[in-house]
Amino acid sequence: MIALKEDTTRIELAPGKAKGLSLRSLGIPLSDETRLKKGQLNEFLQPLEDEAVGRRYQNIRATLVETPEGGQKSVKLFLQFEVFGDDNVPLEAERGVKPALLAEGKAVAELPESPCFLPYAGTWYDNQFVFDLEPTVFDRASAIEFTALAAPVRRL
Repeated sequence: MIALKEDTTRIELAPGKAKGLSLRSLGIPLSDETRLKKGQLNEFLQPLEDEAVGRRYQNIRATLVETPEGGQKSVKLFLQFEVFGDDNVPLEAERGVKPALLAEGKAVAELPESPCFLPYAGTWYDNQFVFDLEPTVFDRASAIEFTALAAPVRRL
């Protein structure tokens, strides 16, 4: 049996502009009060235990949004990426990824494990997750930690 190794990367967040079609496609209510922080990573490779590539993640995009909703401040993290299963399939339920928001290298928001949508090996799949956060997180968050979780797999 082989397994994907847990591996982590860090994506810095920077202030962004509250406009554009990509934000509208997420359904983000854009107003003068909407604030954003964005980060992106072009590629992240998750190794197998033998160091061969087990999964490929591309176009990882993190968008942290603070906007008024229903008269209250709402903070959400949108996490989007494409994932490719290479030449292996999970032996158990898909574990996927576990993100965390960081401030000065320390976690300010631990987020739940999120199984990837990856029904077949050898194919790219779009994935998108949204997380509701405490309003205080927006100002403190400076990076996202993206962890691809360990999991037993079978080679094809």
